[in-house]
Amino acid sequence: MKCLGNPKTAGRLIRKEADRQAKEKSDAMLDICNNLYTACNDLVLLDKFGFSLEDVEKFNNDTRYLFDSINQGYIDFDCILETLEKEYGLTFVFNNKEKK
Repeated sequence: MKCLGNPKTAGRLIRKEADRQAKEKSDAMLDICNNLYTACNDLVLLDKFGFSLEDVEKFNNDTRYLFDSINQGYIDFDCILETLEKEYGLTFVFNNKEKK
């Protein structure tokens, strides 16, 4: 076992490793949730709305592109929610409170 020396240094290393592991687990859970949500959307689009497989794939690609834009800071969720409300009259409820 490697000697960690200074207890403060050891504490920082332990916290850094714990943070890394927590982020890894969080990312894995988000990936699972995203895939399950996508699968549900795909099934509805195929079964209920008659989308072709090509249309569903385009929908998924466009959705991934939008999320990439969010991750890169080009757009944010507030902007998306505002656009949906102003242009289409759609509102969303978060924790029993309307998002405005």
